[in-house]
Amino acid sequence: MRVLVRSWEYSHPVAAARVRAVIGILAILIGIALCAGGFWWGALLMLIGALTMIVAGLMFALVTRAA
Repeated sequence: MRVLVRSWEYSHPVAAARVRAVIGILAILIGIALCAGGFWWGALLMLIGALTMIVAGLMFALVTRAA
């Protein structure tokens, strides 16, 4: 778990969750654009974006529950 969570994320967990959510949204949007252009490997990018959004949601839920 240490590899997934950087040191600054321990001191600013809400900001880290928000940054991961924004990155996930951008990855999904870029994946949609690639799929629309005929590049089907954009679906892999959408999957990565969705997984990033799940991690961000879990981080935010754990932080708000602990507070």
